[in-house]
Amino acid sequence: LRTRPAAPARARAWRWSSALVTAGALLTAVAIFWPCLRYGFAMDDFALIEAGRAPLGAGLRAHFVPRPGIHYRPLGQFGYFWAAGRLFGLDPLPFHLANLGLHLLNVALVARLLRPFVADRMAAGLGALFFATHAAFFLVLAWVALAGEALPALLILATLACWIGHWSAPAARRPLWLLGTLLGVVLALLAKQVAVALPLALIIYQVLFHPYPGRLSGSRPRPRSVIRDPQSLLPLAPASLLLLLPLAAYVWFVLRVSGGHDSGPYRLVFSPEALRTGLTYVLWTLDLPRLADRYPAPVLAAAALATAALLGYAARRRDRALLFGLGWFALFIGPVLFLPQHRFHYFLYAPGFGAAIVLARLGALALAGLRPRGTRAVAVGVAALAILAGNVVGVARELDHNPTMAQAGQASRALAVLRAAHPAPPPGATFHFAAPADHIYFVLGYGAAVRLAYPDTPLRVTFEDITPPASGRGPVYRYRWDGEAIVPLPPAP
Repeated sequence: LRTRPAAPARARAWRWSSALVTAGALLTAVAIFWPCLRYGFAMDDFALIEAGRAPLGAGLRAHFVPRPGIHYRPLGQFGYFWAAGRLFGLDPLPFHLANLGLHLLNVALVARLLRPFVADRMAAGLGALFFATHAAFFLVLAWVALAGEALPALLILATLACWIGHWSAPAARRPLWLLGTLLGVVLALLAKQVAVALPLALIIYQVLFHPYPGRLSGSRPRPRSVIRDPQSLLPLAPASLLLLLPLAAYVWFVLRVSGGHDSGPYRLVFSPEALRTGLTYVLWTLDLPRLADRYPAPVLAAAALATAALLGYAARRRDRALLFGLGWFALFIGPVLFLPQHRFHYFLYAPGFGAAIVLARLGALALAGLRPRGTRAVAVGVAALAILAGNVVGVARELDHNPTMAQAGQASRALAVLRAAHPAPPPGATFHFAAPADHIYFVLGYGAAVRLAYPDTPLRVTFEDITPPASGRGPVYRYRWDGEAIVPLPPAP
């Protein structure tokens, strides 16, 4: 007769299988995204590196107390690029390797965090693989500036790990885990605005998995003497209420010193278009081969019905993992739903953990009906191959057609022209780009690329109809963007 393995043996087998799943997801992510490391700098990269080089005495106030309309990301942008610029110089490869390293840390955290939500190891592995290789994350690896996505996600996931530890640890250790959670919330908020969803997501976890013995727990009415206890009337645990304090302070401070955007692609637009935007992000989550950027109305309607059906199924079953995964996705995609002019696939990075939970949980439910181990392994293998095939096709499509990263090559060619024509421009020289200058303005990182090319020479870089005209005693070098490269123009009369 077979004897059931001892508990320590089962625990060791679980740890080994989990380690193998994590290692497989990490290696697969490296294999799929390795071609993304060949790009140079593009657009915001130059401006962020230049800002990171600002002296601390002049830069701290500019980044921690920004002027109105500026993104409040002192840790995710200024702090990161302050350190990275000093470590990596102006070589793009170390920056890309750092982005890859951040992504791999996130994959490891996702693989670890899926375990409390999905007991089936094979299904959890599918969720980790889905997050590790998702083609929508192409720009997170290919664009240096999107360390500003990977770093906040790392802080968000680490904070969730501390929060889970708070509820599962012995009572004596809970204050330490709670302190780690509060610190993680603060750091994540300083990294990027999307972290405003983090305290709410943590509260959802507490309500679903550790309901406080009050009205939300569904418990029967208590005696009058117990109800008089103030804590019994709170719908949330006191620890959850503490999470709202840094969120309230953050919202007050940012609205006071920075405010919103009055115009441009970051201007919030509250309209029914937000529903279309949300459904588009849902389809992008499922569209691994990157078949389309826009979808016709019938496809959006089908996505809406499928989402509603999944939500209804999760609510009817009271499936806490599904509800938490859907809630996480909705909360972290919520801040960008009202930016119809600024839709990017990389906004799915933080919500991707919620999508991974949903996929893993649905996989566990599907595998529950397959008893023979061989049949389960075949089903998981087919699903894993489908995920990999879709993402391989999607990343290859991005490598060939991504319009954002096409500008990395354009910036390199423009800087090569300037260096060849002006190897040592005199101090005070001006590089002026004639109209239409919109495209080259973004390609050269708003002028930062030119200034970084000559780090020891004070220069002016102006763009006609965009920046103020030049003023100074140095020579003026005039150029124009012809659609493919910059070409010199004769001096102004």
